[in-house]
Amino acid sequence: MKKFFALILSAVMLLSLVACGNQTNADTPSDSPYNKLNLKISVNTGEAGIDFMTAQKFADLVKEASDGVIQATVYGNGQLQGGDMSKSIETLLAGGTFEMCVVSGTVLSAVDEKFLTNQLPFIFSTYEEADQYLIGTGGAYYEQLAASKGMTMLGLFHNGLKQISNSKKECHLPSDYAGMKIRIPSGEVAMKTFKAFGADPIAMTWGEVYTALQQKTVDGQDNSYMTIASGSIQEVNKYITEVNWQYEFYTLIADSNVFNTWNEATQNLVKEKALEACEWGRTYQEEEEANIKQDFIDSGVIITELTDTERQAFIDATAEVRSYFIDKYGLQWEFEQGHTDIGD
Repeated sequence: MKKFFALILSAVMLLSLVACGNQTNADTPSDSPYNKLNLKISVNTGEAGIDFMTAQKFADLVKEASDGVIQATVYGNGQLQGGDMSKSIETLLAGGTFEMCVVSGTVLSAVDEKFLTNQLPFIFSTYEEADQYLIGTGGAYYEQLAASKGMTMLGLFHNGLKQISNSKKECHLPSDYAGMKIRIPSGEVAMKTFKAFGADPIAMTWGEVYTALQQKTVDGQDNSYMTIASGSIQEVNKYITEVNWQYEFYTLIADSNVFNTWNEATQNLVKEKALEACEWGRTYQEEEEANIKQDFIDSGVIITELTDTERQAFIDATAEVRSYFIDKYGLQWEFEQGHTDIGD
């Protein structure tokens, strides 16, 4: 089965190269060192989402730096792959629909589960820790992993430290979630973590979440403050527990079959402006979340800030989850990130 899948994937990538060749081998204007490009960038939230805003920042930066020779248009809410964020990478590598996208580690895990390793519960408690261990040295691990799958990772920024919202009650301990239906995006890490809390995790694409919460199909969900705000989740979930249970990154990523057809000057400029945009995105999110939190409180949302003892109860409840994934993936990723104190 693995050999069959590899053959299919190789064929798809070859077709992607053929289909995209005419577009990416664009003429280089005589007065510019850059290939003339009109890029499409797919993201999975709307204009208020940090993925959309960071992609738009990149589009603005690269257009200005290239004097308009390189242009990019951002398409939100996963519209270029039928609204299904889980199909972002599949669509990217199939070629012809878009050349770049912004996706989370959860979405990337569809091609390799090792992209979930930064998401082990409670390995990062602050954005400063994530910056130090993941955005710095750890980013190289994921860059190499992406390259092995035919993708060029151009930069990392925060999806966010995740909080848990619900429509039922204040939650201070894992046991408070017993029996609650909690939406998760997908992936084994979130599934095992919420089961460890005693909840009933349900995988669901982001575009369906607001309606599902409104109709009480699910009771809650987990996301960063910015993502909660971008989806207006606070309108249908009035309780948020600030637990910082998981850190997740976003990455601006390109199809390597497309990226590699650009000349060196174009590649270098795209990389430079992608890193600049990602740095902007990290700073913006860190600053904006404090404002969003206050807006939630002002609008009547009840935010529960855990005591050290309460937070430790969540950490203890997920000890076996961390051990499971460390055993499953080994320690290579951990040492590459310089983060060797998981679970301490």
